Amino acid sequence: MTAQKPEWYREAQGGLGKGTFTEEMKREVVRVIENKPADIRTKRSAWRLGGAVLAAIVVGMAILLPMLTNTGDQSSLASPPSSIFGTNDPGPAGSDNPSSTGQATNDERIPLVYEDPAKSLGDYPVEVDRIEGVRIAKSSVIVKRVIKVDGLGNYYVYAKQEGDSQLYAGMGIVAGGQETSDLYEIGTAGELTYLNDVEITKSNLFGSFHLRLYASCGANCVTNNWFHFEDSMPGVPISDFRLNAFVQEADLDGDGNTEAVAAVSSTIGKAIVYKLIDGKVRFVDMNLALHAEHPSTVVYDGERQIFRVIRDTGEQQYSYVKGTDSVEIVKQPITASKWITNSDAYDGTPAISLPVGDGETEAHWFQAPREDFGLYLPDAIKKVQFEDGYQFQAADGLSYIDLRNPDETPLPVLRKEKDLETYSDYLGSEFWGDNKTIRFDYFAYEPDKEHGTIIVIRSPSKDAELHSLLLAVATTVRYSPNG
Repeated sequence: MTAQKPEWYREAQGGLGKGTFTEEMKREVVRVIENKPADIRTKRSAWRLGGAVLAAIVVGMAILLPMLTNTGDQSSLASPPSSIFGTNDPGPAGSDNPSSTGQATNDERIPLVYEDPAKSLGDYPVEVDRIEGVRIAKSSVIVKRVIKVDGLGNYYVYAKQEGDSQLYAGMGIVAGGQETSDLYEIGTAGELTYLNDVEITKSNLFGSFHLRLYASCGANCVTNNWFHFEDSMPGVPISDFRLNAFVQEADLDGDGNTEAVAAVSSTIGKAIVYKLIDGKVRFVDMNLALHAEHPSTVVYDGERQIFRVIRDTGEQQYSYVKGTDSVEIVKQPITASKWITNSDAYDGTPAISLPVGDGETEAHWFQAPREDFGLYLPDAIKKVQFEDGYQFQAADGLSYIDLRNPDETPLPVLRKEKDLETYSDYLGSEFWGDNKTIRFDYFAYEPDKEHGTIIVIRSPSKDAELHSLLLAVATTVRYSPNG
């Protein structure tokens, strides 16, 4: 990508994690790749799961799973939140009816029962069938991009016909120390719009060396394909694990081998752990394990190594118990410690000195008629009136601050960015554009339990100075009921 990627992007793509790709590992892979390639043509199963189909399946399961698993008392989930945005205080873990993998209570270790994906009743974004690279001529495809992987050859991203939006990836075939005119096809590689998102990185997933093909197929649609090499088929890329989801690689149980933690978003957030057990890929649905069915959400925080369970009644956090396949509740949840917004009401001061960067600038109070919230605006931010209210725009006319009614603001799928995650009122961010060049940050301002507004900041992803200015202005939002 030409634009700077947000921090979560790198985490979602994963890689070696805390593992190390040594020179010895590299030499071994090169040895296998550069052996005389066998001209083996195998029938390759198609691997293409459209984003729309995946979304429909996930939404369907989100509706069906609670019907299949929830037979107990749901009164705790139906309780109204203690504020317009919900409460941060940990609440009941949900139904009294335990799931098949254990009941999430405050005082017990919860065992995780890993399943065989092939025998699962649910639909999950995983494929574990073996696919061997098919040898094709480079001249038969339209190469769009070449990716060089350190010491491991050239990888080609291509379309099969002019006008096709579907991309594929293949590995250049080396014979006698020279690259030939053929390549081995590895699999699909997203859509042409996201050509620059395609990456091939080294991975130590499940404790053995792989290369990982990452690609984008839509705004919230990604594919991951791990492939390796075997002495029995020198130089042929072999794929036997693929996920259509954002993935973090992490050593959850502390055995030195990384697992894959997939994040699936639709109407709720789901976290799914994939692990190699006795040489076979197995998985556990953390939403079911933690009894966090719809409308609850489970998010894996790789930085803190915790699973966050977000319910109507509050948030609970769970950590993997090292040396076991179980999780336990975090007794002292990790919380943010700072606030962007200020709980003080407007005190009538008409102007303030607003700290911006290394200096200060004068900002004047503005509050729209019949609105309960206002803010201080420096000269660099102009108010623009629309039929449904005001927007506070920067000089570029594209970056702005919005104050929105919580009841009229459905939140998109958000991710916590590292530069803001320590703020308690920060809800998360989303990115727009083919190269994720536009950033939206969401904050919940709640001066009391009856009133609140959603602060939305739109800015270019790479313009840190403008982003800093908009954040500074957002800190001046005040509650003013008599405005």
